[in-house]
Amino acid sequence: MQSFWYFVYNFLFLPFFWLVMQFAALFNQKIWRGISGRRRLFHQLEQDIHKLKSLRRVWFHSSSMGEFEQARPIIAALRRRYKDIDVIVTFFSPSGYDHSKNYKLANLISYIPFDTASNAKRFLDMIEPTVAVMVRYDVWPNHMWELRNRNIPTFIANATLRKNSLRRIFPLSNFHRYVYNGLRSILTVSEDDAEAFRSFRLPHPHIQSIGETRYDQVSQRSEEARAKHLIPPAVLKRKKVFVVGSSWEEDDEVILPAFKAIAEEDTSTVMILVPHEPTLETLERLEISLNGTMRAIRFSELNDFSNENVILV
Repeated sequence: MQSFWYFVYNFLFLPFFWLVMQFAALFNQKIWRGISGRRRLFHQLEQDIHKLKSLRRVWFHSSSMGEFEQARPIIAALRRRYKDIDVIVTFFSPSGYDHSKNYKLANLISYIPFDTASNAKRFLDMIEPTVAVMVRYDVWPNHMWELRNRNIPTFIANATLRKNSLRRIFPLSNFHRYVYNGLRSILTVSEDDAEAFRSFRLPHPHIQSIGETRYDQVSQRSEEARAKHLIPPAVLKRKKVFVVGSSWEEDDEVILPAFKAIAEEDTSTVMILVPHEPTLETLERLEISLNGTMRAIRFSELNDFSNENVILV
């Protein structure tokens, strides 16, 4: 059965997926950036591989920025405990890669290659990880199968699996059973997630609920922010603060009118809005949306704060 799924994935799904991505890139800037960023991936790795000096190497893979936030506390804890390890960080999404490529606790940061069997072999030949950690759900089959073939311990951290997930419906459930079965451990956010993974009847991985590392990261960030006084205390004095993090345009269409109604009832409220992609284009779009309804100021201009309703980060 495993050879059957290997054939279906590599000779049916991947060619179709590649064509869809190429077509979608014509209309989606983010997808185009992801494809463009991979064109010289192995060439860049050859230039950067000298950064890996230790024989003990931990590879962390995250889909995007949100998932990487969950990896950060684990990486920081490893760095505190082990002084002689190298950390390799990869991303699928350009939003994660672009915003984290200067992350100081990693020795090497890269996109993950497109998930062909040959790419997976070439990538692992180059980075030679001792351990691999996939964060949350971004598990690419050929990379997983190659890690298993090399007997490299592989984990999923902060794993989640909803009861109504398509991954649990036949025939996808059978396919994912072969993908997950090479893992050493699946470490879930909740006991419900652990039970959902146990429904695959996996003989090899240890499945355990350990909680959500994102809370550790939020707590750490909060302490650091208080120490740095990123927002002058006078700006938030006697204010009721509404924080919106990692919002998309569809979120903003709901949140902005709702906050406007709140602000009209209570003038002591202020909203700190951090879009998922904090580009100049996004900030300009938000400023246009707010024009005439609420006063907004950018985080970078807080020295000129004059009681605006919205702070855009």
